[in-house]
Amino acid sequence: MTTLLSRRQALVNTALTATSMSLLTWTHRNASARTAPTPDPKADHDILNALLAAEYDGVATYQAGAEIVARETDVAVRDTVLAVAAHFQQQHQEHAAALAALIAESGGTPITYRETAQIPASFPVEASVTDVLRLAADKEKRAAYTYVDVLRQVGTQTAAKLISSIGGVESQHFVVLHLLAEGLVVPTAATLEMAELVVPAAFVTDPGLPKTTHLDDLPALDEALALRSE
Repeated sequence: MTTLLSRRQALVNTALTATSMSLLTWTHRNASARTAPTPDPKADHDILNALLAAEYDGVATYQAGAEIVARETDVAVRDTVLAVAAHFQQQHQEHAAALAALIAESGGTPITYRETAQIPASFPVEASVTDVLRLAADKEKRAAYTYVDVLRQVGTQTAAKLISSIGGVESQHFVVLHLLAEGLVVPTAATLEMAELVVPAAFVTDPGLPKTTHLDDLPALDEALALRSE
């Protein structure tokens, strides 16, 4: 029998591969930490605040991008991109809340939210929906790389676990936005109706905060992701 992969399954599998890379880095970090000196949570505050700043920038960037996308005359494209963007923005807000909570719990002071997005000078004045998707994809790519890079720098297991959990989701955001921007996948009516299933969880593992979603808490996906053969 030949195994057939739908576009949706291929997209999900690619996203899960990105998540797996983050988890592998977490596993390596977890093993290395066993031989490290006694961790100091306060030493992680600068790193966590830098990540928090990036999350706030992500929230502001999606807001700024939504204002551009709202001018799109193709209703189907406009509404679908806005739905996915709002979903991703909400997940960045959840990331920011988790990072701020961890900083505060360990005696630090989280930075305050900045409403102005950091937009590169090269971004077109008359930007298109594709330009917005590429900008968001680039920021998600940078975020995914940064989360993996700083994972080896933090001193506590608690911080490392949260960083790994968020980084895996940033990788999924990048994959989805990159494929959409380059036209490798095309959103459908189902995408608009079920935007919350495009990267369905804000965290890979449970961050320990109320009203958050993580992959371990979505058993309904197990059946949806099962490969079919005919």
